[in-house]
Amino acid sequence: MNTKQESREEWLVSLLERIEQHEKDQLDSNVNDYHKLRWGSVLSGASYLPRYQGLRSFFINNDLHGLKQNFYVVCKLLMASEKEAEPGGDPFATYVPFLYGLLSDSTEIYDWLAHAELKEKDEVKTPHFLFHQFQLVLLRDDDALRETIALVAKKGGNQKKAIAQAGQDFFSLLLKQDKESLQALIENQAKIKSVDDLEDQFLAAIPAVHAKLCWYRGIEVQIQNPLVPMGLMPIEPLDTYDVEYDFLRPGWTPPPPPGLFAKVKRLFL
Repeated sequence: MNTKQESREEWLVSLLERIEQHEKDQLDSNVNDYHKLRWGSVLSGASYLPRYQGLRSFFINNDLHGLKQNFYVVCKLLMASEKEAEPGGDPFATYVPFLYGLLSDSTEIYDWLAHAELKEKDEVKTPHFLFHQFQLVLLRDDDALRETIALVAKKGGNQKKAIAQAGQDFFSLLLKQDKESLQALIENQAKIKSVDDLEDQFLAAIPAVHAKLCWYRGIEVQIQNPLVPMGLMPIEPLDTYDVEYDFLRPGWTPPPPPGLFAKVKRLFL
């Protein structure tokens, strides 16, 4: 994005004008080609559009309902991808499921996040270890969370080790319910800006996750940074969520393989 020429909102609108209908048409085509494609990868790739649509809903249209609905769809697509025989990669390779899932406020998605299998959760220096700590916050398993903090203090990278030893890491502060220190920590995290991804122009990912987890645990931190919008922090699920796509609904069956209908038809001629 050239910030001298386009605001983040203009860039997002321009992007969606270019890709929105094309992505929908492409997904319809992919459904018809189900047996020719790695469906897990199709589902994972399809999760990008509702991310951008959710950002547009809230940051341009002032539609909180639309953000939660779209972010719910993001996670439903990732959930479906994960269940495929050939999944479209590990959805928990990055923060994406936790950022969009937590902001959806869906109890279904929260349950998925809390119980997702993280294969490298015991390796202190992996993303899975951090995301497992997020899981323990959601599960309110404070004893297990303390054990992970002790592991970081013993085996973490130098900086994280020192912070954990001092009891100043996010999870130690959360357990102590130190609202003032949590606010200061998240404020500092949110100052670290990235211009690599469109989402980063609207949301500071890890700070937003941290703030949302605080609110989940009843610590209503107040962050004075637009990249951690306070309007997204209260835990207020929608009355209903819609998966939007027929192929995500229970009981959906893929179209028959190419030529199968013709073969069956010939049997009855």
